[in-house]
Amino acid sequence: MDNLNYEIISLKDISIAGAKRYVYNVWVSGQPTVSQLKDIANKVIEKAKRKPFNAVSVAFYDYPEYVTHGYTLGQVVFAPNGKWEEANNVKTAEYKKMSCSYILKEKDWSKQPTKEEANIFLEYKNLYYKGTVHETEVSHIIAQKHKTTAGQINSIMLKKVFWQGDIKEGHNAN
Repeated sequence: MDNLNYEIISLKDISIAGAKRYVYNVWVSGQPTVSQLKDIANKVIEKAKRKPFNAVSVAFYDYPEYVTHGYTLGQVVFAPNGKWEEANNVKTAEYKKMSCSYILKEKDWSKQPTKEEANIFLEYKNLYYKGTVHETEVSHIIAQKHKTTAGQINSIMLKKVFWQGDIKEGHNAN
């Protein structure tokens, strides 16, 4: 699986005074390894250089539904000393003064939520953020739509949180 498909789902400009900073949210198909994610990050960073910056973050997701709700496969930051917060310590496009830092870990793919669970997660988040329903009712409404229980919906939400949180342990994997 050397040539994984990936897609830049969104690009967010979160520049600050004196530093151009961008977050690339990237969906990756299949079950990528840390090495494959690093290769994809390098490609995204090279592409990003067409628009000069002080720092770039490449956030990886296994489902497009998770984009902007916490990366699930990891993150690579290309910045001065690999640190996002040091972006204003260099001039824009001084790439030779930048390096990568990695928050990546080989995943246990048996714990990955299903595509249906990812869809339910997104439905839940969309309804919750709409603000038209009290937060205590969101699980019940989604459960009714999917002919299941609120407890089952809450379990799906937790499954995503644990799947996402699994990366933190592998922080700074080289």
